[in-house]
Amino acid sequence: MPHVVRTYRKIRQSDDVELVLFSSDKTEEAAKAWAKEERMKFPIIKPKKGNGIPGYAPGGTIPCLGIVDHAGKIVVMGHPAKLLKDWRKYCKAEEGK
Repeated sequence: MPHVVRTYRKIRQSDDVELVLFSSDKTEEAAKAWAKEERMKFPIIKPKKGNGIPGYAPGGTIPCLGIVDHAGKIVVMGHPAKLLKDWRKYCKAEEGK
């Protein structure tokens, strides 16, 4: 998933956007090992730890990307290759900011 890593480098320059990976690996250690191998520097959360995070919904396809607004509403979901290409379109600033 090199395209995800490249896009994250752009995303992390914004104070208003964060990329979080919800891993489908069986263990947290496996998820961390995979992320290290792929040179991913963003937060990785196991599904059981994802509960309570706005917009988190288990299941779906792998890989799947969801963009969530500040209130926890899912803005869009789909394949990372497609959504990350246009991430700025989905991550608009709030009115009045």
